[in-house]
Amino acid sequence: MCPENFSNIVDIQISFIIPGFTGPVDQCTKTFQRTCSPPPPPNKCLTLVKDSIDCIKKQYCFQVKNSTSPGFNIVAVELYMVSPSNALTPKIINIPLLTPGATSDWICVDYKNVNPNDNVCFKIVGHREIIAGTGPQYCCIDTIKHCFKVLDCCTGDACTLTDLTLSSSGGSSCCFTGTMTNNYCDNIYTGFHVQVIAPATISQIQALSGYTIYAIDAHNAYLYPATAYVPKGSAQIFTMCPENSVTL
Repeated sequence: MCPENFSNIVDIQISFIIPGFTGPVDQCTKTFQRTCSPPPPPNKCLTLVKDSIDCIKKQYCFQVKNSTSPGFNIVAVELYMVSPSNALTPKIINIPLLTPGATSDWICVDYKNVNPNDNVCFKIVGHREIIAGTGPQYCCIDTIKHCFKVLDCCTGDACTLTDLTLSSSGGSSCCFTGTMTNNYCDNIYTGFHVQVIAPATISQIQALSGYTIYAIDAHNAYLYPATAYVPKGSAQIFTMCPENSVTL
């Protein structure tokens, strides 16, 4: 267990319990007093409200709320314990005076020295405004670690960097295997649409490589990967046998 809302001394009672008329009854209770330094409670400094990634500019942008308790004004935000250590610049950003309970404008930093799908993690530090006669400026830090995944920027021509092929399968000239190649982007395509043009119809279709057929009718089938997006690489995605086709 980890208690909270105490300074440095915590009293803990532990009991055996027996059934009672109105509920459990404590017996053989022992009391323990322990001294420790609790970690700061979460969201008592700066709370991350929104974030966004600009893939073209290679910027990570975010908004924070001043959640200090007791409250004080914040004039700078620092991204602390960044992993990888050299991923974000600048690490300290001056901002307009942020009063308790207020939300900042968008704050943007550059990310570099990372690859698509890398995770960048950090904690948020709030720097208090300097008030005459109060001594040196000090700061607060939240216990929550925040992370974002570096996106694939999807540069180049999509239809040049992707491909779809259809080959005969199962020893039949009327059954086919569909194969996809995606060298373009791993966070844009959500699935595939297979359409058999009338008068031909779909006799049977089977998803491959972990894909799932979500909807199907006589002429259309939609296939989706197990993940949110179609991954990069090549894979067979379905086998199918149309019927009612026209002989040429």
